[in-house]
Formats: sequence, C-alpha cells, structure tokens
Amino acid sequence: MSERYYLGIDGGGSHTRALVLDDTGSVVYRGEGGPSNVLVVGEERARASLEEALATWTDSVTGGVLGMAGADRPQVTRFWQTSAVPRIGGPVLVVGDYRIAWGALTAFRPGFIGIFGTGSVVYGENGTQALKVGGYGWRLGDPGSGLELGREAIKATLNALQHIGPETLLVGPVLQWAGVDSAERLISRVYDEAFDWRTVADLAPWVVRLAGTDPVAHAIIDRQGAEVHRQLHQVCRRLGLDRSAIGGLAGGLAPFWLEYLSARWSCSGVPLSLASREPVWGAAEWARRAFGNFS
Repeated sequence: MSERYYLGIDGGGSHTRALVLDDTGSVVYRGEGGPSNVLVVGEERARASLEEALATWTDSVTGGVLGMAGADRPQVTRFWQTSAVPRIGGPVLVVGDYRIAWGALTAFRPGFIGIFGTGSVVYGENGTQALKVGGYGWRLGDPGSGLELGREAIKATLNALQHIGPETLLVGPVLQWAGVDSAERLISRVYDEAFDWRTVADLAPWVVRLAGTDPVAHAIIDRQGAEVHRQLHQVCRRLGLDRSAIGGLAGGLAPFWLEYLSARWSCSGVPLSLASREPVWGAAEWARRAFGNFS
C-alpha cells in the first residue's frame, strides 16, 4: 500500500506554516511562507504564501486541514477550498485558526484555549458542544489583546496631554512610537489613511512593563485582565468542564496573562497552562484523524 500523508496548515496575518504527518503521526515535512490572512493581504498574496509553505513538498496528500484566519466568513472558506485543493491534491477541511490551536493544546479532548496576541479569542469544546467568545477584530476590540492594550495606552496619553485625565508614564513611549509631539498630531497620525492599526499592538509591552509603577498602566491591566478572566471563565463554565479538562493560553501575551491570572483563576478545578504544541500540529493531526484510519 502506498504511503498516505496528512497536511496541516496554520495561516494567519504574519506567517503560513505547513506540516505533513504520515499514518504513524511522524512528521515528514515542514514549511513556512508569508502572511495568508486573505482579508488583510488579499487573495494573490495569500495564495502565494501557501505556495511558499509547500514549496518543496511534491507528493499528494490523503487529506488536509487548513486553519486559516478569517475562516469564520463563508467567502474566506470558499476561497481556500477552491485555491487549496488543486495544489494539495486531496480533500481539504477549512476551519478557523483558533480551532487548530485548541486541537493542539488538548489533543482533541475537552478543554479550552485563550489566544492573546495582536487580537484575542477564546474557544473550547466538550463533546458535541463548542463555544467561541471574542475574536471581534480591531474595529471593535479584543479584550486582553495587544491591540486593545495599545488602544488604551493611546487614549490615556491623549487624556493626559489634554489635561482631562491623570498624568502617566505612557506618554513618552506613545509619542515616540507615533513619531509626534502633541495630542493633535497623535490624533492625526492614527487617522492617517496609511496608518496600519496592527502596529498599535507594539505599545502593549510598554503597558505591561509600566503596570508595576504607573497607576494608569496598572488600571489598564486590571480592566483588561477582568475581561480576560470573564471570557475564559464563561467558556469554561458554559461548556460544563471539570478538573479532567485542559485549559490553556497561547500567543505573545499568554505568559503575562497566565501570571496575572495565577492567583485569580478558578473554574471547577480546570487548570491553566501555556500551550506547548504548535497550532499547525493540531491541523495535521486533525487531518490524520479525519482522513486516515485513526484509532
């Protein structure tokens, strides 16, 4: 019998990672390409990033799972289904990138994951039940995300400069980040047509760093931390998870939020930890289970 291979793709705003497993679950291929969030970079660049990630893979696959940013939107799912099948040479399942992160954390057992990077989302499953909260995007704001911490830092800076809020050590870093020297120019900067809102997340480390000494930064962390806890707890509680379940955090801000929540977290004995397996493994293992003779 010929070898059977199972492809996983993790595609987002900064990279596209590919992983291929064989029937035993052993890794036989890894690849990486550029960004593939089609809603941000467009169809041509997204398709090219998939090609980059699969550049040296020449065999066909039995099936693939693509965990792609924006896949909750039907047009994104349709795009990847039509774009990926000819390249992959087998059936594909397109899902949200947060779902493969959950699979990687839990190995498809009951549990939940909170992803805190530029944006944020919390997702969990328990048997046939599934629940997602957050993931609103930059226009509405995602609690505990780099963008939301940065957005709050900008507003606090404007309030301080216009003397309608308390003084804060965030003023210096925010003005330096924006390359301006006044509230008026800061406002103009963020409303410039060429302004990339994703860069607001670059201010998040300053909020975290100053939270121990600056009351305004501390208040931002407490507000966002309360929302992070609320979302995680809601998913845990509404799914009816118990101490046998797995709870975890992933993303660039995950270590900080895990430490912040360490003395605050409680939900039916479900532990919280940092995710250790990469999301692309969750996609490839999902493909192996869905399209192979997994038992």
